[in-house]
Amino acid sequence: MADETHNPKPSQAGQYYLTEKIAQGGMAEIYKGLAYDANGLKRTVCIKKILPHISANPEFIDSLIDEAKIAVTLSHGNIAQTYDLGKVEDDYFIVMEHINGKSLSQVAKKVYREKKLVPLPLVCHFISEVANGLDYIHRRTDSEGHPLHIVHRDMSPQNVIISYSGTVKIIDFGIAIAANRLGLTEVGILKGKFAYMSPEQAKGESIDHRSDIFSLGVMLFELITGKRLFKAEDNRETIRNVRKASIPFVTSLRPELPEEFESICQKALAKDRRKRYRAASEFRDDLLKLLHTHYPEFRQSDASHFMQTLFAEELKQSMEKQEATPHLIIDSTQSALAEEKTEHTGAGKIPENMRDFFLEDFVEEKSTGEKDNYETASENEESADEDLASFPHEEKTEKREPEKKSHKTLFSFLIAGITILLIFSTWYLTKTSKQANAVVQDAQLMLSFEPAEAHVLFDGKEVGTLSPLSLNSVSPQNTHELSMSKDGYEPYEKELLFANGEMRTLHILLKEIPPALASLHISSQPSGAKVFLNEQETPYRTPTTLNELKPGPYTIGLYLENYKFWKRKVVLKENDKTNYDIELGLDFGSAVITSQPSNALVFLDGKPSGQTPLTLDHLEPGKVYQVEMWHEGYEHAKQEIKIKPGRDEQVRVTLQKETEKGAR
Repeated sequence: MADETHNPKPSQAGQYYLTEKIAQGGMAEIYKGLAYDANGLKRTVCIKKILPHISANPEFIDSLIDEAKIAVTLSHGNIAQTYDLGKVEDDYFIVMEHINGKSLSQVAKKVYREKKLVPLPLVCHFISEVANGLDYIHRRTDSEGHPLHIVHRDMSPQNVIISYSGTVKIIDFGIAIAANRLGLTEVGILKGKFAYMSPEQAKGESIDHRSDIFSLGVMLFELITGKRLFKAEDNRETIRNVRKASIPFVTSLRPELPEEFESICQKALAKDRRKRYRAASEFRDDLLKLLHTHYPEFRQSDASHFMQTLFAEELKQSMEKQEATPHLIIDSTQSALAEEKTEHTGAGKIPENMRDFFLEDFVEEKSTGEKDNYETASENEESADEDLASFPHEEKTEKREPEKKSHKTLFSFLIAGITILLIFSTWYLTKTSKQANAVVQDAQLMLSFEPAEAHVLFDGKEVGTLSPLSLNSVSPQNTHELSMSKDGYEPYEKELLFANGEMRTLHILLKEIPPALASLHISSQPSGAKVFLNEQETPYRTPTTLNELKPGPYTIGLYLENYKFWKRKVVLKENDKTNYDIELGLDFGSAVITSQPSNALVFLDGKPSGQTPLTLDHLEPGKVYQVEMWHEGYEHAKQEIKIKPGRDEQVRVTLQKETEKGAR
């Protein structure tokens, strides 16, 4: 761990430390910060400091407080947790869950700079996760079961964070709602977000949860195509585009897309909200169905791999840049969410719901104690000096009578003895005090892990399943057993030994167990057929063996010219070795023969086949046939036709009378 002296001292917002400025918008400055629980254990948080000109608006602050009271109750895996709305003097700030990752906007821009698009399976995964979070807030009710009608109102790629472990989180609920209520748009709060509004929102009409669904549809369209849907050179033109809501077909921009993308985009982006998805859950379900149908090999760990690969350099810098733990938290913070002023409590009386953030009384009490000890020690030292100064000095004793020299010697021994006794007593008491303190100073462990959900055992007892975990009251000097397990990952075990009062942070990356792979051998009669896997052509031709296939559903196809396309769905299991020997069937064609006049006799390769009009089926593809037609009073006609697989060949002949030919 880096020495604290090499790190600049963090600034503060109340009892929170601001360690790094992340960004600044028209409404707030965003910081990475630290919060501390009652034991001094730190937690990384995201702090949004409301800018002074925004805080000066009392109506906005009242609305922000009301919405923050709702936001702190929202708890879902796809929503960034809001912890508190704090206040220091006249400055307000919001404390939220810190997500170590990048916004969806940053992800898309990074991919676009590489002249690529976000892979379609990941697009489906990311948007379905956002839809999952939206569905949660849209269905949220109060304690009596009444719907709260929460609408985000500002859904955009900037407000979706993808962590390096692949977790998708929605941010900025309360802020967006409060700002929108007061019409604070052009002052930077919603500036730049017009391109993700719904038509009814752009018209200033009343909106409901379907507005968020439209905004999410815009995000899906742009991720699929790599093109902005409504964005124009200025906001007025952008708003006009949103109000028109003219949606091009995504398949016209990317013809290779599965057709389901078209129906999903058109439904989510319907101008009439009555024709949109009724709920975000329906949007999510259609995306997941598409994902499982066309990309069955997709795993959620692919999202983590994608993020860690795309932002490898940023992730490395983030891991190397560890903040030093500040020594004390000094300032107190007033919670803007509290209806009454928070009561001051001692170390043993900190309210459970305030433990993580409101620690000023606990720390001040400790600071006062340290100061008292220092002053007491100084007074004792001064008293000791005065006592020693009151003893007679050697120059005075020299003037005494010779017969009293024995008293001089006695006093010298007495002084020396007292001095030695004082030194020994001080040393012994100090040592005993340190030993006594060491016995009661439990260790603490802050544990984080990826993936963010796993079974964690400490000394054989389960202590939690979600990262991060805080383990307090860990006895020092004893060996502890830490173990973690999760399906699909290798088990983790480690022995830990802690020193007195040690505060240790441990980050664990579980290793994924590669699935046992399967193989598929395909042969055909005749051979040489092209092999298709999940509707995609492979470079292989029959006979061939496809190795290292992940367990799961697959669609296999074979194509050989003049033969019918063969297709079958299979489900491969671990260690499967499946064989297919396919006899391909000819893709027969047909000939539709007509003549003028009709009722002419038709001969196919010299064999009578019927009278016109006539349809001849089951003709061998690629073969050239000789067609002859005879009619009384007319010259017979001949024509060659080549049959195409699966096609109808049209043969139209006008017969000539015999007299007409003789006349010529």
